[in-house]
Amino acid sequence: MRRTLKLLQDSSRQLQHPTSSSPWSPHPGLRVHSSLLSTSQQRVVLQHSLALLSSPSRTTSHARRLARSYLKAHPDHPRDTFLPPEAYEFEKGHFDGVITGYREMLVRPGMLPKDDDELVHALAKVYSLLPPAKAVASGSTPDSQADSSMGEHLVDPPDHLIMHLLEHVERMSSGKGRGMRSLMVCSLTSR
Repeated sequence: MRRTLKLLQDSSRQLQHPTSSSPWSPHPGLRVHSSLLSTSQQRVVLQHSLALLSSPSRTTSHARRLARSYLKAHPDHPRDTFLPPEAYEFEKGHFDGVITGYREMLVRPGMLPKDDDELVHALAKVYSLLPPAKAVASGSTPDSQADSSMGEHLVDPPDHLIMHLLEHVERMSSGKGRGMRSLMVCSLTSR
């Protein structure tokens, strides 16, 4: 128990104060690349991700009303950052009970704008970390690998992977306060 607590404290400290540009791992199945994207690239990815998560196809009219009411009451709030949790309608819990208080969506080809050069450049950096099609395809031939590449546009996820957006609010253990906000831009699995 103490070892796990120490590992979590060290991981949290390293997330707050990254010391190098090389990736580090708080868990064997996770790699954190804290300086992969510049601050402006992070902002543009966050802005487009939040727009997708708040799109009419992903939200209820009540959820859109909550966000509009908050923005009307706070006109100076930046449009490209998270709103406070009370301005969103979060899912109560995931089917496996592991996470609560989240918004999630699947990113399909054509959903992201292809004419935003900064977004294209940022996503190219993210996609460069992903395994190639031949590494995730089982029983594929060289001919089928040639057909499996990036999506139709440079902002589309690679054809052989599925990309999810997940916004999550981590509540404080006491239940008080807003807690930490995180946006997992790419949770990728093979098709």
